[in-house]
Amino acid sequence: MKDRETRKSSGRVIRHWVVAMLIGLGGLGAIMGWIFFYRPWDVPTKQRNFEDREKLLKARESEFAASELLTKDTRRLFPRDQQASNNSETETRQPARNVEEMLLALRELARKTDEAPEVLAFAGNNLLSELQQVGPPAIEQICREVLETDNPLSFRILLIELLGSIAQGEDSRIAGTLKAVIENKQESDALRLQALQWIGKVGTYAELSFLLGMLEETRDQRYEFALTRSISDFQNVDDDVISILTNKLQNFKHYLTPVAAIRGLKRKQSDQIRLIVREELFKEISRHSESPIEMLKIQHLVHAAGELQDSQSLETLARILEDPKFDVSVRSAAAEALGMLNSEEARVILLERLKRETDESVLVYIARAFSVCGHTEDGPILSEKSRLVSDDFTASELRRVAKSLALRRPQ
Repeated sequence: MKDRETRKSSGRVIRHWVVAMLIGLGGLGAIMGWIFFYRPWDVPTKQRNFEDREKLLKARESEFAASELLTKDTRRLFPRDQQASNNSETETRQPARNVEEMLLALRELARKTDEAPEVLAFAGNNLLSELQQVGPPAIEQICREVLETDNPLSFRILLIELLGSIAQGEDSRIAGTLKAVIENKQESDALRLQALQWIGKVGTYAELSFLLGMLEETRDQRYEFALTRSISDFQNVDDDVISILTNKLQNFKHYLTPVAAIRGLKRKQSDQIRLIVREELFKEISRHSESPIEMLKIQHLVHAAGELQDSQSLETLARILEDPKFDVSVRSAAAEALGMLNSEEARVILLERLKRETDESVLVYIARAFSVCGHTEDGPILSEKSRLVSDDFTASELRRVAKSLALRRPQ
């Protein structure tokens, strides 16, 4: 009797184990099947490729943008909420505190915080916004604080940017203050370089002449670049300025100096400037140099040729686009510049290159060039190319431009 009950009990245990094993094996099989079918390690690949491609293109764009940023306004230490209204004649909203109280509060905050202007800009954001609201009426008091050498350095650096943000074009008060800072060699380099970043926005011809003289004498590569950038910011670009900026395309110490010079030259839309840029570009590509510094300079010259819409640079731009020895960023810039020319000749060159181009980064810029100079009939060619590329981001750009061309009137 006991043996029978023991056998029954053992049988139940075995059955339970068998059922459990079958369930386990079934679950394991389902998991293995899911893994085999969906391949979870590969599911995000397309999305990841798309995102990585976008990041790569943004990184290549930022190679140009970063150097361009260094030749533009300045580093941004605090938000410019009021800057959009600076050039208007609208009345500024008066804050509760007067300017003297706000400057005192900001100065005391500077004494308590780190010497880095970025830290003070963050801590004193509300005070800076209030001072911006006051606008031009606060300029004289701010100028006095900038010239006060006993004030904290971070406070003075920040006030220079504040002056630049509330200035409305040329201003002799601000220009005189910044010139005094730049002239004083006892001041810190950080303060003098900050003044140089803004004097071109507010200075007159007197300040321009001063900077031109200083540029001829300087041996410091930081000041060479800062002075070239400041000079390029002035509106009155005369023959003397053009001559000096042209000289800086060839004779420079800081690698960004020619970039700043190109930026200054291309602001004046004239045949003289087009000729200077064209000849310099031809000279650079004839050197057959592949150094990063030379490639950066060529990249900016290419953009300048496009922005100046120099049709006589067409063959040079086509040569750069065709030649694989040039960096991808330079070839991409050439495609973009050809689009800026917006001519039938440029369109034909881009169309031929579109059919043969294998670098998918360059293809993105060729597609974007068609968004400027393309015709409706180019859309199907772009769509067809999108089916031949392996990269999702490139394909999406080709399709996007093709759709936009389809909406245009036939040429």
